[in-house]
Parts: sequence; C-alpha cells; structure tokens
Amino acid sequence: MAVLRTISYIFLVCASLLFLSGCANTRFLRDGEVLFKANKVLYVEQEPESKPKALSAELKEISQLQPNNKFLGVAQTRLWFYNVASRHKQNKFRFWMKEKIGEPPVIYDSTYATKSTLLMENYLVNNGYFYANVDYKTAIKRKKATIVYLVDLGDVYRVNNIKFPAPTNPINQIIQNNKKETVMVPCEPFKVSVLKDERERIAKDLQNEGYFYLSREYVTFDLDSNNSTKLVNVGIKINPPSDTSQHEIYYINKVYVHTDYSIEQFKSEVTLDTFTVNEYHFVYEDLKYRTNILIGAIHFERDKKYSRVDYNATLNHLADLGVFRFINIKFVPALETDSTGKRYLNCIITLTPSKKQEWGIEASANNNTTFLLGISGTFTYRNKNVFKGAELLEISATTGFETNFDPGKNFFNTVDIRTSANLYFNKFMVPFKLIKPDKSTRPKTIISIRNSFLRRINYYTVSTTNVSFGYDWRQNERIRHRFDPISISLVRVLNQSPEFREILDRSQTLRTSFSEQLIIGMNYNITWNSKYNKYKPSQWYFLGNIETAGNFMHGIYSLVYIGKDEPKPYTMFNVPYAQYIRLDGDMRNYTNLGRKATLVSRLFGGIGVPYGNTESLPYIKQYFSGGSNDIRAWRVRALGPGSFVLEGSDLEISNPNIFFDQTGDIKLEANLELRFDIYKFIKGAVFLDGGNIWTLKADTLRPGANFEANRFYKEFALGTGVGFRFDFSYFVLRFDIGVPLHDPGSPLNNNWVIKTFDPLDRAWRRSNVIFNLAIGYPF
Repeated sequence: MAVLRTISYIFLVCASLLFLSGCANTRFLRDGEVLFKANKVLYVEQEPESKPKALSAELKEISQLQPNNKFLGVAQTRLWFYNVASRHKQNKFRFWMKEKIGEPPVIYDSTYATKSTLLMENYLVNNGYFYANVDYKTAIKRKKATIVYLVDLGDVYRVNNIKFPAPTNPINQIIQNNKKETVMVPCEPFKVSVLKDERERIAKDLQNEGYFYLSREYVTFDLDSNNSTKLVNVGIKINPPSDTSQHEIYYINKVYVHTDYSIEQFKSEVTLDTFTVNEYHFVYEDLKYRTNILIGAIHFERDKKYSRVDYNATLNHLADLGVFRFINIKFVPALETDSTGKRYLNCIITLTPSKKQEWGIEASANNNTTFLLGISGTFTYRNKNVFKGAELLEISATTGFETNFDPGKNFFNTVDIRTSANLYFNKFMVPFKLIKPDKSTRPKTIISIRNSFLRRINYYTVSTTNVSFGYDWRQNERIRHRFDPISISLVRVLNQSPEFREILDRSQTLRTSFSEQLIIGMNYNITWNSKYNKYKPSQWYFLGNIETAGNFMHGIYSLVYIGKDEPKPYTMFNVPYAQYIRLDGDMRNYTNLGRKATLVSRLFGGIGVPYGNTESLPYIKQYFSGGSNDIRAWRVRALGPGSFVLEGSDLEISNPNIFFDQTGDIKLEANLELRFDIYKFIKGAVFLDGGNIWTLKADTLRPGANFEANRFYKEFALGTGVGFRFDFSYFVLRFDIGVPLHDPGSPLNNNWVIKTFDPLDRAWRRSNVIFNLAIGYPF
C-alpha cells in the first residue's frame, strides 16, 4: 500500500505539471496562431558515423525557432505565468509576473523555418558535409507545431595531408618545430572550427617568439578537395604584412606601472609622482605597495622578446596578489631602436586597487526529521595589504550548534567554535640565502594560528590549538605544492563527564584518541589540474596529502632512553606527543554533457597509521563521514565506522542519551553527481554518494568497526538525492535532500533501506530524510 500511495502521489504531481504545459497554454492563442512545440531532426539517407544525437542537438540549436522553456524539462510554467498575467488588467504584480517570471509564447512562423534550413546547410558544410541538403516539413496538432528538418548529409569529407611550410625562414622554422601540437588530425572530418583553432595556435606560437603584430589573420590555408576520395589536403602559409616585406620581432623596452589608476584620477588634473627601478617606471598618486613585490609579478624584462606566455603570466600573477580590482596591460611601439635594428615595445600596466579591507558571512545547515538540526555561521575579515607587500591577513570565526527538539533531551547537543588567523606573504621567507625562485612559481609563505573548541553537552570538551608555518608555490600552470615544515598542535580534553569517562575506561582505542596530546610534525600536499582542452570535454583534478608527526621527537627520545626502563608514552612538557603517518588522495572528474549539463565524479581514499609513541590516531586527525560535502544522506560524523550499530550497543546501553561522534582511521568514498541548468541562475542536481570509515584495530565497544578485507566492501553506505543550487557566480547557495539506499549500520538488520522506501510515511521521513543547506558546491 505504501508503494501504491507513493506512485499515486508522483503521478498526480506529474499530471499537474503536464497540464500547465498542455492545453492550458494553447487556449490563450489568437485566431490563426500556432504555438511552436519542438524541433526534430530526421536523417533522410544515413545518420552520421559518430554521435548522431550530438549532431542532431547542434542542428536543433541552430533553428531560429526554439520552444518555450520547460521547468525541470516537463512543464512550460513560465509561459503559463505569462498567459495568466496577460489575460487581466495590468497592475504592478501582474506586470512583474509577466515580465520577470513569465515568457511570451513562441509562435510558429514558416519564414524562420526556411531561414533555419539555410543556416543548417552552412553549418554542415563547415563540418565536412560539403553537399548536405536540408528541407523541412511542419506537423500541426491541437494548435501546436513541430518542425521536422529532413537532413540529407551526403558524404563527409576528411582531412588527408597537412602540409606545413618548409623551414626557409625563422617563422616557418617555428611552425615546423611546433607542428606536433597541431589540432588537425588526418582522417578526421574536415571542420572549419578546427582550422580557426589551428590559426590561433600558430599565431600564439609565433607571438611567443616575439612576433607581436603577427595575428591569426596572417595565417591562411590552401584547401584542395577530391570529390572521388572525399579527402581534403590542407596547406598552411603565413602571409606577409601589407606595409613591409616581412614580420618583425619585438623586444621589451620600458615597463610603466600605474599603481593606483582610476577614472576620477584620469579626468582630474592630479599631479602624479614617478619612481624608477631599472626598466620599471612606477607612476602613482600614493604608492601603496613595495615595488619589489610588483616587479616580482611582472614577467616582462628589458631586451627580452615579447611573449604571450609572459603576458598571461603577468596578468595572472598580478591578479593572484589579490589587491587589484582591475588590471590592464597594453603595448605601444618605442621610437628608439638599437644599432642592430631591433624593434622595441613599451609596456603600460594600469592597476586599479580593490578595497583594502573586506568582510563576509557564510552559513550552512543540515537536518533530519528526528528532531536534530545543525546550524553554523562563519565570519571572515580580510586585510589585503598589511605591510605594503600585498600581504593578505585573513581572520575567521565559525560558530556551530546542533540542537535537539526532542522533548526530554538537552536542547543543545553540540557547540563548535573555531577561530583562525592566516597571514600570506608573497615570497619565500627562509633563515638562509635562497636562490631567487622563478617568477612563474608565485611563491608564498603562510603563517597560521588556529583554535577550535568542541563541546558535547554533558559529555566532554575538546580544545585544539595549532600553529603552522609553510610555503605555497606553483610548479607550472597545472601543478601546485604546499609544504608546512612546522605544524604544532596541542589537543586537550576537558570536562569529561563520569558517563563518558566510563566509556573511555572500557576502550583503549577511544581512551588514547581522547587523551591530551602534543602533535609536532610536517605536512605536504600536491594539487594537479588537467590542462583545459575543448576537444576533450573531460577535466581531471587531484589532491594528494601526506602528513607525519612525532618522528623527530621520537628519534631523540629513543636515543636518550636507550637501555633505560622508561615507560611509554614519552612526553614533552609533560604532555604525550603523537606519532603517526596519514596519507590521503582526492581524485575528481568533470565531464561536460553538452552546454547545460555536467557529470562530476569523485574518489577519495585515506588512511592514518599510529605507531611508536601512539596507539591510536588523535581524535582531530581521524576521518569522519556524512554531512553536506560528503555522503549527504547522513548527518556529519554520524556514519560508521564499518557496520557498527549504535542502537543496542554497549555505548547506548551504558547511556541511552549518548551522542557520540563516529570516527575512524580509514576512509573510502565515491560520489557521482549530475548537474544541469534549470533556469538562468537556478541549477539542479541528482547525486549518488557511497563510502564509509573504519578503524585499523578491533574495538570491543564498537563491534564491526574495524577494516577487514573479506567484508569491507559489504559495509559501503549508499545514499542518493536531489539538490538545487542558486548560482550567482560570486555566490552559490546549495540545498540538497538526501535519503539512504544502503545502511551498513541499520539497527534492524535490514541494510537495504530502499526496500522500505515510503516518503509519504512520517516515521520513515523522520528516520531517513536529511536536509543540507550550504554555501558552494560540495566538490
């Protein structure tokens, strides 16, 4: 019966939506008007050899008639709002509903269909179908018109030989040296878009060698097609400039940097000062930045060839400083030349400062219907130029609460307060002389101080203070490194209740995790992004991390206590220090499915191994699962470990009201999310999350929590759901609803929750539906 009620409810909702997009809209048409319904593509002779659906979709987009938008791909609700608002006398509300929410009807017009056939034929010719023919017919039913485009593709012409110019001069030699980078591929269909990209690539290569004025317009192609073989030979050549016999190489002369440019300053007659360092000339009303920092971000140098790579690197490096709102770089020919006849360019850089100080607020929430609600807010303050070196001071404070509306229990379950202060310097700060790093590395030094205060009401309080010192740099445009040689954390467990101490006394693993510890170690991570290529719609991202602690201290203490009967754990300042290694990796893939949809997949794996002076990982270094950026069908820290079931366990029996975070030493997770456009800034998502956490050692209080090869794959939790995102580019508000499919810790020994799926049942919703409200995308 529950399943029948669910199906009936879904059917009723769908039927209502379809009604809005059906006859309800056609009855508003005038006499003789026909509402345009859809474009269809029908191949007359044969379909294209590859991706026929993709070509059909491209042809449909070319059509000059496009149907009214459908909400969630089902109902033309915007058209319905327009019609409803138009049928009555206008007022402010109806005008707003008509113009802002509504959308006027798309009326069928045969002249647009005729024009569309010509545009489609031109598109097909540009994609190798030289003799394609497109006609159309119109089907009208119930005042709705569907255009069926009849496409006769003919034979597709393919690229045969690609002839690059002989290396008879420096320009042709550069083209020959880089011909392996060509985007044209023999045997692939001939496409004009590929020729355009090849022109751009060649022009870019030549400009990187100093040919500043050699734009893509000088790159031309000689095409020779063969009707019998359906092959096209492509010859590449560089046309000379109209005013001279050859293209010239340009070198950098002087660099002018206007550090505080503004429109008001430009219009007024303000007297500007200048300051010169070698070839760099700084122009300013008030010099707010140290010149060495700006010079370090400018990749142009005197007597160096002009290069588009240097142009892009300078633009990105100046933007990376984070202190400028607008950046503009232009070049003008210098009047002077040297004895060899070199031609020079003066570089003019105008910088408009952004606000020095700014602040922001973020919020997130998650909830399931069993009376638990988690809310957090973050306040962030930034000062972008603390010591006139474009340093960034970032101070943030986050406060989170988890409340319980269940009668008879504490209203506040959890209080979480975190503060941090980070100071970023735009250089490497080391206690010894360092070889000057390449500008492309964009070096930074980061000093951080963080403190967290986690209070579980009536159970325990964990306070953590961390100080770290590290470096951040780029190896190239795809690889970035972060290394913290110094990271010190002090973990203190305060205010343990008698009930909680009784639990710790019964579990060595938990007792060690929640002990006072000093963590002295280092951390390194690497980030890799695949290079963007529009011919490969799939992009990759990887973040790898390795963290070690206690090794240096343990080496010293081991030497000191050799031959002595000194019990472990060893201490520093009367506090035991932790010793462990932690490894994890995060791999993501973003695949474009057309213009309006993206498939995102993610794999995460991590393990932390305590050894030497430590029996268990510190609590703050253990993994957890669940939450708005994790497996969204569970609350944060509520999943796992393994198949452990809290209900009915010794943990619950000892205290029925215990609220205990679930953490582990191993984490495996996989996510799959389909993101798609709904309407302008409104995006939708359907997701599937899976994974769990495990402990390395068996825990008597948490049976089934440890990782074992013969059963871990059976303990993967699965959750699914839908989400909505309000994407304003600079700000994304995300709302996700998650429900479990497979729960390895189901107290009823019925792991497949999907078997009891009944969203109309209030008790089922209270136990299984999780609401997540957050800022930004989950990954």
